[in-house]
Amino acid sequence: MGTADLPAKAANTAAWPKAPAGSWTAATTWAVLLLLACCQVPASAFYRSGMRSSCPDFSSYTALHWGTQWGNRDARYLVTQCDTGLSDRLVNLVSAFYIALITQRALCVVALERQGLDTVYDTPFIDWTCPGNFWQETGNVVEQNTLPDGDLGRTHTKYYREFVLSDLRDLPSNASSTWRIWIIKGLSVGLFHNLAHSQELLNMGLRPDTAFGCALAYLLRPNRSTLWLAPRPLLATMTDDKIIKIGVQLRTGDHVISAEQAVHGPHHPPPPPPPASRHLLSAAAPHVDPGAIMEDAVFDRIAEPFFSCAQQLEDDIREYTGAVRVVWFLMTDSVGLRAKALQRYGADKVLLLNSTIIQLFSAQSAEGFRHMALEHWLMQQAHYFVVTARSGVGRTAAFASLRPASLYTLDLHQNSFSSHGGKSQRMHGRGCGIRDYDSVHEVYFEWSGI
Repeated sequence: MGTADLPAKAANTAAWPKAPAGSWTAATTWAVLLLLACCQVPASAFYRSGMRSSCPDFSSYTALHWGTQWGNRDARYLVTQCDTGLSDRLVNLVSAFYIALITQRALCVVALERQGLDTVYDTPFIDWTCPGNFWQETGNVVEQNTLPDGDLGRTHTKYYREFVLSDLRDLPSNASSTWRIWIIKGLSVGLFHNLAHSQELLNMGLRPDTAFGCALAYLLRPNRSTLWLAPRPLLATMTDDKIIKIGVQLRTGDHVISAEQAVHGPHHPPPPPPPASRHLLSAAAPHVDPGAIMEDAVFDRIAEPFFSCAQQLEDDIREYTGAVRVVWFLMTDSVGLRAKALQRYGADKVLLLNSTIIQLFSAQSAEGFRHMALEHWLMQQAHYFVVTARSGVGRTAAFASLRPASLYTLDLHQNSFSSHGGKSQRMHGRGCGIRDYDSVHEVYFEWSGI
């Protein structure tokens, strides 16, 4: 639905061309059609049921952003930067966008040492790369880093008081022309706890479970270079809504990535991984290398609970919906786990992107970052999500999908590859039936939020 954005402090935009009612301008439609034609991406990948009707078009903000960039509005910028993993960057981007929207600022994203988001994504409505860096000319700059006390689960922290209990427009930082900020904890749900802004967001047609996905769909989508990397059979399956997909994401820990980097010779060699994790890795994936398959006892402790959850969910889905085909899309940082999953459940059941783990999770090159972004986008096409609690990759993909009531979170002991120890467990003691999904507010307080 096309709804007005925040009315407060909105300058006159009569001189700006108005977007027609709905979520797409004519120019955007032609651009998307051209992209689909060039990349042979099924239209359902972009026009999935519910996406257009559940999000505002943010047309007022589009006019504000371009007006600021072209010098027709007051020079007020929200500048953000994030150089960590993909999920952290997306959480930072969406949170910064909502601050910019509320405080009426143009959003600019600055790339640091690694590949910028614009390497792998297009900017369909606003150019948040801000070419020309006009924000640097304002002179009045305030910098804020929310990392030190960014625990949204603790109401006494400075971060919670400023961003959840306060009107963002009254914060001292908002008096500056340029507000630079780095956000490590997501705000897209927390703002609905904020009495100063929750009703404004609701009036726009946003909800706690759609705010993240709506913002992400407005801000970016994979570019042609990224989409070209998708194998056509996998792309066809993942964008076919008649095939039910359960996304399974297991984040086993940084030591796995370090060991994988050691095998592949990265640009920036990591510290040596612990010996316990070396035997789990190989130089290629997802092809099954007998020397790289995760041991049964380790797999049963770490990974099997995720697949058991997926199987319980599948059984319920078949009973309630009559689904004919259900597949699992696996996203993990462990080659050995991938190989064991393929061996145990078969390639007809377990789908994954044919790339090395170092490409997907290091993302130190443009190609590696594209593979990471592509796998994340493919994960978004799933209908249900079984994900790791202390990781943002699966959670951000689930919220980006705009599919409500679809997330099932498990706690996994990361960097622990012994055959002994605690097994991965479903959060809050829940089951994995179709009615046992996590609430958006519970998920929001896990790890980096959303």
